[in-house]
This record gives sequence, structure tokens and C-alpha cells, in this order.
Amino acid sequence: MKTIKNILIGGFVALCLASCDNNKVLEYKTVINENGEIYQEVAIQLDSIPKLKRGDTLTSIAGLKVDSLWKISSKHSDEPTEYKDFSCDNLVALFNEADWDSICYFKRDYADISDYQQNSIQAQQFPHVKVEMKFNKKFKWFYTSYEYGETYSLDTTFVQVPIDKYFTEAESRFWFTGNLDLLVGLNGIEIQKLTDKISDKANVWLADNYIEGVFYVMLSEWDEIKNTVSINKNTLSQEKDSLLLSVKNNPQSEWWTTDVGAYLDKKYNSKSFSKFMDENKEIDKFNEFFSAYYLVDFIDDKLKCDLQIPGKIIKSSNVFQTSDNQVNYRISHYRMLKEPYKINVTSYKLNVWISLFTLLIVAAAFAFLLSRKKR
Repeated sequence: MKTIKNILIGGFVALCLASCDNNKVLEYKTVINENGEIYQEVAIQLDSIPKLKRGDTLTSIAGLKVDSLWKISSKHSDEPTEYKDFSCDNLVALFNEADWDSICYFKRDYADISDYQQNSIQAQQFPHVKVEMKFNKKFKWFYTSYEYGETYSLDTTFVQVPIDKYFTEAESRFWFTGNLDLLVGLNGIEIQKLTDKISDKANVWLADNYIEGVFYVMLSEWDEIKNTVSINKNTLSQEKDSLLLSVKNNPQSEWWTTDVGAYLDKKYNSKSFSKFMDENKEIDKFNEFFSAYYLVDFIDDKLKCDLQIPGKIIKSSNVFQTSDNQVNYRISHYRMLKEPYKINVTSYKLNVWISLFTLLIVAAAFAFLLSRKKR
């Protein structure tokens, strides 16, 4: 049976195995040039890439789908990057030429923002999320403005328990998106007490989502089990409320260890519920969805990205600025649960030659007026 506990254990093991490679991913970086051209670069420790031989085929490296549109290079960190067209043969050649501690770079150029939106690393990592990218360049005489944004909208296939059932608006913005307004004026002890309280709310909210989802599927598929059990739909619906109440009474409980099928079978002297949980495809779909979208992000962030944009950044949201023209940000399903998750960056770049030209014209005009006045 694919209980949520089993899926979590399997997901955790898979994540740990994947992180052995992902720990070697040194950087996911997007670069936007002044002319609006966009490219992405991924830096991976060379010794973490599977060893290949000539003629091999490869479609994924560290979760990245690679093809002929990508270019590759290897170097030590202080060397210039020289790219070659990607192929497994060229990758094998890199293995043969490079030192064990070299870094392998994968680079892809995008034709335009639409190409980038459809094929970016972000889109690859979140196949069931609607990803929207925007980029606007505006010439404003003395300066040029650059506006970049990403929006991630979660496709919640199953019914979601409203967040405001348990969280205040300020709490939900803090917990899901990292807004820190709630912590203003608090010291460390007060912050710990507050976050413990919100953590308990989050645990009950997650339990409510899971229990609601399981019983929604079970009641929707009632015809499959109604003739083999001694209870009716109304009684089953009440069991949903009983399970949730037990979590509310103990908000720190490990509710995900509950085997709903075994719990119902024991209470009503049946084997049908466990069989249903074992074999029903809709239950499997829900468990996998819930594990991937609600729980896995507690173990690790999905994607950590760098963005480099022309000019000097003057405004941004949901990012950490690392230099005048570069930010770092994180993307995960959990950040999308409250509302579409948005990344926005705006920068200005001074148009030097136009500014100088304008200054010269103004100076010349001023000099001309002075000369006429002296006459």
C-alpha cells in the first residue's frame, strides 16, 4: 500500500540520493544581456557526472535535460570558459582532458522570452506548475530600465483546505512566502514562541489537507467498497472529522504515520478499506501529489537560482541581492501554496553617451546665450 508514510520514506531516500548529485551542482544562473538576449549556465562538479564512453546517450544530468541546444565546457574556477557543442562524445573528451576537481559548465542560449519560459531550467524542474516569465526593456533617454519577473502558479488537482482556516494573513505570508513583517519588534525568544505556534498550525493544516483528500477520494469512489463494508457514507464522513479532531488535540503528532485503511478496518472489522487503499489508483495519485507538493519541500528547497541583469538593481521582491546587478532566490512548491509565487527585479542603466551628448548640447546652448549677452 502506498501510504503517505511509505511515500515519504521513499521520497526522502530518493531525495537523499538525488542530493548526492545536486550537492555537486554549484550554480544555476540566468544572465540577461543589455540587448535582451538570455542564457542559462549550470556549473557542476565534474567528478559527480556519471562516467561515459563514446557513443553513449544521455538525456539528464543532475535533473537537467540536456540536448544539442546546450553547450559544454570544463575548467578550474579561475580559467576562461570555452564552450563546445554538447554531445556525449564531447563530454567524454572533457573527462579525458580535465582534472578530477574541474568544473563542468552547461550553457544554453534562448531565442526569446517565450523560448526561455518554455525550456528554462525552472520549467524543467516544475513540469506540473504554470511558469510565466516576463522581460521588458524600456529606453528613457538618460537611462534604460530592465524589468524581469517569474510567476509560478500551482495546479492543485485536488481540493485544498483554505489557508485562512488556520492562519492569519500575516502568519501565512510569513510561513509560506518568507514575508518578515510579522517579526518586526520581536526578540529571539518571542520569535521562537511565535514560530512554534505557527508550526503547530501548519501541522494541523497539512493533516486537514491530507485527511480531506483521502476521504474525498474514498467517498468519490464509494461504489467500489459500499457492498463490502458495514457502514454508510455519512458514517465514513464522520470518521474524517474524528481523525482531524485527534490531530487538533495533539498538533505536534506525527499524523502522517496513520494508516487510514488499517484504522478503519480495525474499527469496523473489515479488510475492504486496506484493500481499497492498496489498489485504488485515485488514492495513489493523491498520495503522490500530496507528498510532492506539500511535504517534500520540508526536506529541501527545490531550486536555488542566481539572476544577473544589466544595470543597477533598484527594486526587487522575493529575492536576496548579492551585488549591484545580481540576485539569488529559491523556488519550491510550498511557496506556491498560498498564492502564485512571484519573483520581480527592476534595474536602471545610465545611458552614458546620450547623457554626455545632452550635457554638451546644454553647455553649448548656455555658452551661446552668455556670448550673446556680452554683446
